Amino acid sequence: MAAAWITDVVLAGVATVDLMITVVAWGVYRRRRAELDAAGAEAVGEFHAHLTVARRDDTD
Repeated sequence: MAAAWITDVVLAGVATVDLMITVVAWGVYRRRRAELDAAGAEAVGEFHAHLTVARRDDTD
């Protein structure tokens, strides 16, 4: 019976730590969201430009 309590306490601790990590990661994301969105848009734009140039080169 004691093993069940120990298992419960360990699992509750793991769940709590996981929740804390999630909250911290969410906070970091909220702070950097604009920066991350801009970087993503830049990467997508570069990818589309690369595809356009590649298509132009294929038609020659």
